[in-house]
Amino acid sequence: MFGLTEFTALSSEPSRLAIIPTFILPFTILGMALTSLATWVAAFFGIKLKAEGPKRLFEVLIKPKVLVWTLISNLIFYGAYAGGKHVIFGPRPFWLIEVRNADAATEQTRNYSDFQTQLNVMKSPKAAPREIQSLDLIWQTNVEKAVFGGVVLSGSSLFMGTDAGKLIELDARTGKKRREFWTGQPIMTTPLILDGSIYFGEGVHENHHARYYKYDLKTGKMASAYQTQGHIERTATLANINGEQSPILLIPSGSDGINAVDAQSMRKLWQAKVGHVDSFPISDGERVFAGTGLEKDFPETGTQAMALSLKTGEPLWKKNLPTSAWGRPILWSNLVCFSLGDVYTNTHYGQLSCYDKINGTENFSINLPGAILSQPTLIDDKLVLSDLQGTIYQLNLSEKKIDWQIQTPNKDLNFAAAVVDHEDHIFMPNDEGLSIFSRQTQNLLYQWKPSEKWTGAFANITFVDDLWVLADAEGIVRAFRPRYRSNGK
Repeated sequence: MFGLTEFTALSSEPSRLAIIPTFILPFTILGMALTSLATWVAAFFGIKLKAEGPKRLFEVLIKPKVLVWTLISNLIFYGAYAGGKHVIFGPRPFWLIEVRNADAATEQTRNYSDFQTQLNVMKSPKAAPREIQSLDLIWQTNVEKAVFGGVVLSGSSLFMGTDAGKLIELDARTGKKRREFWTGQPIMTTPLILDGSIYFGEGVHENHHARYYKYDLKTGKMASAYQTQGHIERTATLANINGEQSPILLIPSGSDGINAVDAQSMRKLWQAKVGHVDSFPISDGERVFAGTGLEKDFPETGTQAMALSLKTGEPLWKKNLPTSAWGRPILWSNLVCFSLGDVYTNTHYGQLSCYDKINGTENFSINLPGAILSQPTLIDDKLVLSDLQGTIYQLNLSEKKIDWQIQTPNKDLNFAAAVVDHEDHIFMPNDEGLSIFSRQTQNLLYQWKPSEKWTGAFANITFVDDLWVLADAEGIVRAFRPRYRSNGK
């Protein structure tokens, strides 16, 4: 057999000193242990084995010169590994981004309307939802990889970020790709559009020094970028200090906390290092409300709900939470409520925790059998939300109880949120496709099942006039037009 000792004999002196101790020393120690065990067992049968080979090799490898080279080679190896990982998970150079986005830098004559992710707040419809007969597929487009944050309608365009590190612009009526903006890191945020500029962030938990970008939609060129020390998985929230016009971006920045940035100049106003923030911050014009989540691989860090000063970022109150706050807080009456649940530990536990928004006094909480990460819909005093197991709930905030729940077919975790439209339909992507329920009766009205490979969806459904747009986990974006039964029921 061509063994380790034969291999070392063929190597040069530097190679033996630098490479062999790094990889061979552990195997030599293991070999000695196995040889000793074999010798001990053989003794019972009167067989004498020799263990001189591994012993002599071990004696050579523990010499000071060899041990020093072992340390140096390991440090070099680790340094190369850590340096490569740092580059891979860091932001891409600006010059490379400009080169990759050269095709997008063309003058556009289209008009783009403002868009920001807001809590879906509506009044309860008086009429029952119409019964759906079928869904007609109007167009289908492949954007390469999964869409996480959601699809945004602005003017005649749809915008979405992908796991391929691209922000895609599609024609809303045809699905044809118009432009793409490349950053090189996953874009999980829902785009935000203000005054002809589009804003979006990059990064997942492995990323560091992630940026929040601002692009001019008319020219297609990057106007500016704000760099954090963490990563940005949720879109920024726009806020205005009462009596002032300049909009503020509240950027959730992972381990970098919350960064408040002037939306026009992209200049930092303040930073709150309050813990790991991957939830949506919200504001009432005076305060910023946000929750923190557990760090990946560090479940002992603890989590909090809090209110900060919108002007300075100084904490006004903080409350300890039983688990992570990854979702979007809601303002109802004089309360702020946080939806809770974690993706790393116990996904079969969730909670809605509500506090007085002025002083942080706990008002009530509702425990749920699944982690809540989704964006809820507030309908009068009813809150519709979904958990990671794919269960949909309606919570009665006035009576502080669960009105009802609907279980949808899911084997794995479901990151998409239940969405309610103005006709009281509830839309929920799941393992089988797209389920549509009546909020009033909780009955299943229609189940769309795709003919192609389907692994679910991360993004919520988007409404474009008479079209329903759904982006799935494979990067396929589909636009449907519903057909209703002739009796209108």
